[in-house]
Amino acid sequence: MQNVFFHNPNTANSGVWTIAFDAADTFGGTVASAGTQNEYIEWNVSVIPGTYTLTLIHDEAGDRGIYTASIDGTDVGTIDGYNASAGPALDEITSISLAQNSIVPVRFTMATRNASSSNYYASISGFTLTRTGD
Repeated sequence: MQNVFFHNPNTANSGVWTIAFDAADTFGGTVASAGTQNEYIEWNVSVIPGTYTLTLIHDEAGDRGIYTASIDGTDVGTIDGYNASAGPALDEITSISLAQNSIVPVRFTMATRNASSSNYYASISGFTLTRTGD
């Protein structure tokens, strides 16, 4: 299992992302976007060939966008950050097949949003990339 949390120093991004420390947040902090469409943030993760599950640890709210997750430049799924009631969430994308043995970027982009959402904000506390099979 590969665990990556918001404070990982190997991040790349577009737009304005802020690290916020707050005991009320999941894991005591988040990295939050400025709410601009198409902002992204990524972490470099070491992987071996196999099947993986990506679990996003984030905060849902009425102003969150839909995360498009990509690994090594390939979109692997989406996670809707919208919820009328704000709070922490764990959402998964399963059956991700990776053939390489290398360090790959895991990116979250806020390109779209739920029709009920008022913005494109993202609030990420971390994620896990768990190898579930060969």
